[in-house]
Amino acid sequence: MKNGLKINEKESRVLRFVENNALADIASIASATGLKTTAVQYLLRTLKDRGVLGAKRAHINKYRLGLCDFTLYFSLGGENDQGREELLQQLVNSPLVTWITELGGSYQYAAAVYATSVIEVRELFDQINTQQRSHFIRKMLSVRTDRRILGRAYLAPDIPCEKEFTAGGHCVERELKETDRVLISHLGNNPFYSIRALSRELGMPFSTVERSLHRLEEDRIISGYYYLMNLDALGVHVYKLNISVRGLTNVLSKELLEFSREQPRVVNFIECIGEWDFELTLEAASPQAIRPITSALYERFGDHLTTVASVPILDFVKYSTVPLGNW
Repeated sequence: MKNGLKINEKESRVLRFVENNALADIASIASATGLKTTAVQYLLRTLKDRGVLGAKRAHINKYRLGLCDFTLYFSLGGENDQGREELLQQLVNSPLVTWITELGGSYQYAAAVYATSVIEVRELFDQINTQQRSHFIRKMLSVRTDRRILGRAYLAPDIPCEKEFTAGGHCVERELKETDRVLISHLGNNPFYSIRALSRELGMPFSTVERSLHRLEEDRIISGYYYLMNLDALGVHVYKLNISVRGLTNVLSKELLEFSREQPRVVNFIECIGEWDFELTLEAASPQAIRPITSALYERFGDHLTTVASVPILDFVKYSTVPLGNW
């Protein structure tokens, strides 16, 4: 094992290169990892067979669909556990909610709502509150304005991230054909194997699917393809560092992003407007592994920081990448 991972060094190198570059061919993987092509083929097969390496997925920038990321942090109260479960299930069933996580810390849960405006978010939660016996006793809405998927450098720090996915910017709706919408909904919630397989799954001509994918990639709605990974197999848990700063500037944002890129355990960098200004997503075997990163933050940015809160993500209640609502 390496750094507490349940995978060996060669497997780590392959995983590091392909995670945000799922369409890479065997020769490219071999060149980047320093392994033979036969070894790469064997490692990919065994990683998939063992459930370490999951399905290929398309990375879809929802902002380019006219959707903004409103993340609600909340705790629940009510008469009994059944009422709280019913309210939570309402969120799970909502087509606007893409993911829900159970948290440690000040809030019990976080839920991502992709909507065209904050009014849609308010209407959603008003509707849920009137239908359930439970209620929100503590809540905070965070608007995520920029998100960078940095990759898992801890797998093999000497291999650079082949592709850094970005989601954010102005929420401007593009004019989409119906085939584009069908592809986005399907790819946002299902694995991607190949254009031919996608054509069969959707019952569409190969040429139609190929043209639609090309349009979506050209318009950067689909910005690439990545592999899902089994975090249990990697021997890690997920944590958040919620960072509040004084004197927020573009220069400080860029410096925090560069700091995040330098930290192998930081896999996501998020800018937001709410109770805190930045979120860093980290993967580590234990909370103790987070402390050096927090210390480095204070050492480098101490004059700018007001709070840095470490929050464990305990469980994923719901996960998808594209909302099923109207967009």
